[in-house]
Amino acid sequence: MAVLVELVGRLRHGQGGVAWLQGAGGIGKSTVVEALRQYAPADCAVHVDRAGAAADEAPPALPWRLPGRPPHAAGADVAGAVDEIDVAAEALCATGPALLMIEDLQESDEARLLACDRLARSAGRLPLVLICTCRPQPFREHLAQLRERLQRGGGLILDLVPLPDADLVAVGAAWLGAQPQARLADHLRAMAGNPGRAVALLTALQEAGLLRRCPDGVELSGGDARTAALLDRHVFGDLPPQVGEVLRSAALLGPRFDAGELDAVVPLALPRIAAALSVGVERRILHCDGDQLSYRHEIVRQARAGTFTAAQRRGFHRDAALALLACAAEPALTARHLSCAGELPPAARGWLARLPEATLLAEPELFRTLLERAASTTTGPDAAALGIRQCAVAYRLGSTTRPRPGRRNSPRRLRRRPART
Repeated sequence: MAVLVELVGRLRHGQGGVAWLQGAGGIGKSTVVEALRQYAPADCAVHVDRAGAAADEAPPALPWRLPGRPPHAAGADVAGAVDEIDVAAEALCATGPALLMIEDLQESDEARLLACDRLARSAGRLPLVLICTCRPQPFREHLAQLRERLQRGGGLILDLVPLPDADLVAVGAAWLGAQPQARLADHLRAMAGNPGRAVALLTALQEAGLLRRCPDGVELSGGDARTAALLDRHVFGDLPPQVGEVLRSAALLGPRFDAGELDAVVPLALPRIAAALSVGVERRILHCDGDQLSYRHEIVRQARAGTFTAAQRRGFHRDAALALLACAAEPALTARHLSCAGELPPAARGWLARLPEATLLAEPELFRTLLERAASTTTGPDAAALGIRQCAVAYRLGSTTRPRPGRRNSPRRLRRRPART
C-alpha cells in the first residue's frame, strides 16, 4: 500500500506513473483502489471504472469513459481509438493531475488493452497515474504481454498474496464481532487466504440461518449438507466449468491422486486436465507434492464430492475401475475404485481371479471384501480361483479355515482353529 500511496503522491509534483495490481477475485484489489482516493491531491480528477463493463455502459472500443468524450462508434478503427484516448488524456491533464484506475482488466478486449497501453505511455510524460487491476486467471497472452511492457517501462507490478490462516480467521472475527469456533474457523481457512470470499461465505451462512451464537463466539449450526453446498459454491463458483468438472472428478479419487489417474477416468485430453489442475493449485484449492496432488482442505474435497448423488458415485467408480483395468494400472488403485462401485462387473471378477497372490497379500484388507463379493456371484473356473485367493487372504489376516471354492465364503465368519498340541 505504501508504494501505491507514494506513486499517487507524485501527482503533487506534476509527475505520473503506472501500477499493475494483480490478485484473485476477492483478495482486496477493489478495496485498495477505493482507499487510494483519499491520497489524491485536492485538484486531482479521480476516475474508477471496470474495464469489463457491459456494452451499454462503456464505449465498445475504448477502455475508459473520459469526461467530455462521446462513446466511440462500434466497429471504429482500433488505431484511431487509441489515438483518440491519447489526445483525451492530454486534455484531461491540461487542467490538473489525473488518477485513472481500471479494474478487472482481464475482461477487456484487445482494443481496450491497446488503449490501456497508450494510457501507460502518456503517464510517463503527463501528471497522470494509471492503476490497473486484474486477476491471474484465465491466462491471456495479450494481457501477459501488456504486463511485461508496463514492467519494462518502469511500472510497479504488485501481486496481492493470500492472507495467512490466522489473519483470515481474524477477518471473520471482525465481521462477526465474535470469535469463530472450530468448525466455522475451518470453513474460513478453506477460503485459501481470500478475505473477500471469507466475508461472502459468512454472509451466505448468516442469511441461511446456519450460524449460531455460543458462549465462546460463533459456530456453524447444523445443516451439514446446506453448509457444504454453500462452501462448494464459494470455492468453485467462479471457476470455468471445465476446471470445476475436473476438480469435481478429482474429489472422488481420494485424499491423494495424480494426473495420470485423472487422465484415465476423465474424458479430456491430458493437456486440458493439466491446465485445470494448474488452476486448482494457483487458487490454492489443491496442493502439489511432486507427482501427487491433494485437496488442501478435506472439507472442500468432501463438499465437491457431495455434488454427486450416491448412484453417480457408484457409476463414476465403476467406469474408473474399468478404465484403469484397460490401461493395466496399479492393482491397488483399481481395487479402491471397485470397492466403491457397487456390483462388480464381470471383467472385474475375472481380473480378481487372475491376480497374483503376492499382489493380494500386499494389501489384504483392501482385497478381502472384493474377493468375497466376487466369489458370491461367480461360477466356473474363476470361482475356484477366487476361493483359493480368499483362503490366502484370510490366512494372512489370521483366519486358517479354508473357504470352499464356488460357495459363499465370508472371511468375517471364519474362525481360528485352536492350535494343535
